[in-house]
Amino acid sequence: MRPLLAVLPLLCQGTTIDASTVMRRDPEHLHNSTAKPPSFPEKTEVEVQASGKVLNKEKHIKHQKAKAAMEKEPPALLEGIFDASLAQVQTEQTLGLREVMFGIFCRRVFDVDVLQKTWTGDLVVTISWNDPAASQAIPEGQDETRMATEEARKIIWLPDIGVTNRDFRNLEVISSSVKVWKDGRATKVERILATMTSDFDTKAFPFDQQKLKVILASEKLMADELVLNPHTDQKVTGVKDDVLLGSGFTGVEGAKPNYTIDNFEESDGPLVKSRGVLEIKIRRNSASAGRQILTPAFIILGVAYSVFFFPMVAAFVMPRVAASIISLLGMLTFMTKNKMPDSWTDVFLEAMCLQVACICLLSLTMEISFHTFKNEEFAKQLSFQYRCSFPVVSLVIYVILISCTSG
Repeated sequence: MRPLLAVLPLLCQGTTIDASTVMRRDPEHLHNSTAKPPSFPEKTEVEVQASGKVLNKEKHIKHQKAKAAMEKEPPALLEGIFDASLAQVQTEQTLGLREVMFGIFCRRVFDVDVLQKTWTGDLVVTISWNDPAASQAIPEGQDETRMATEEARKIIWLPDIGVTNRDFRNLEVISSSVKVWKDGRATKVERILATMTSDFDTKAFPFDQQKLKVILASEKLMADELVLNPHTDQKVTGVKDDVLLGSGFTGVEGAKPNYTIDNFEESDGPLVKSRGVLEIKIRRNSASAGRQILTPAFIILGVAYSVFFFPMVAAFVMPRVAASIISLLGMLTFMTKNKMPDSWTDVFLEAMCLQVACICLLSLTMEISFHTFKNEEFAKQLSFQYRCSFPVVSLVIYVILISCTSG
């Protein structure tokens, strides 16, 4: 037992030892040095773990070699099941240029922000393509099947079509599924809520017309590998009847906006993409914009214009001066605090501010004539002339401004 106890510390240290050294010796062998030691069939090496578990070294080496071979060569695919990466590589290498049809249906438009040049839409995107290998994903005895997109991505090839004009990562997938037919046709239907960017033309604000764009493209493949074409099924493209409800916009020719769908090829240096685009033409509801911009401006101008109706007596000097000065300060504050795009409204508000400033100067001439020169009749004539001529001059200015609302 003593030789066996002597090697126990070595076992606990996880070292590799020769099994032929661990054996039981008889008393005869201890006293008879000429005795023949016991023979073993073969020499065996073992590996002892720190936990005390003894492993066969040869089996351990064979296990490591088998594991390395499996990492280099993937196992054979079962019939009817495809590895996603392998299927994608084989498809791209053998089929070359692929044609994918797209359709976009807009359910609702939210938050059209011309200052940030963004808008949010509730969209249903339909992508269709042909892939004979996809039919093998259909269970036996069925002509078609529908599955979740994440599940379909593991067994068939899917075109990586996405919204390319989205505002950074402001895109949320609400639902997504793929349907495959026995003849190789496949369709992916996806509902998304996305915030997109558009180049809005705000020169005629608040009488402007805009185009809301949804642009699709492949996120990996170039134009010589994948081409996008509008879908042949007209039902998958369009807009809902109440798509603009609560957005502050209407259609150009009615409540329902017009739309167009098309494809084009865009080249930016080595980046050549086939893209699809849906354009929705809308017109701003000028009534809501008028309540926010035009109405406050005319109220301030009306307060300033009222100084021409005050009696020319000493008691109304301070009210006349206060009304004109306060109106000018109010107009200046309204211009600087109101957030509006660079547009027609800038010229309109500047014209209103100049009219209020002119009223302040005209009111000052009346006060000088009445109090400094003591000419009460002349001051009253000035008040009457200003009262009649000012609306005419203002009307001419407004006609010119309204005729230039197109920018």
